[in-house]
Amino acid sequence: MTAPKAVGALLRAIDDMDGQITTRAALQLIALTFVRPGELRHAEWKEFDLRDAVWNIPKDKMKMPRPHKVPLSRQAIAIINDLREVTGTSPYLFPQIRSWHRPISDGTLNATQQSHTPARDQK
Repeated sequence: MTAPKAVGALLRAIDDMDGQITTRAALQLIALTFVRPGELRHAEWKEFDLRDAVWNIPKDKMKMPRPHKVPLSRQAIAIINDLREVTGTSPYLFPQIRSWHRPISDGTLNATQQSHTPARDQK
């Protein structure tokens, strides 16, 4: 999706969606950081340096075997700070509801993305 109107429609749909606050935050962070869904699902609090506005993803979580530094915008930091109030006692930013020590499943994000994607022909 590269058409500005389609991207805007998608971001508005994410902001307006009902459901889990963590799922909405995950989709917002994907849009702001451009990381893969698996990297986001497995994000741990210890990887984030909010003072320096960077997410340090270890090499064992990356497709390429090297660590990755993701710069964080002020909007991403605000989402992360809000999320800390909800999931900050878990090792993961996005834990499962039933097991706080495991990340959300890939199905959670995939199902949500598919059900909230604006029409492809919007320009």
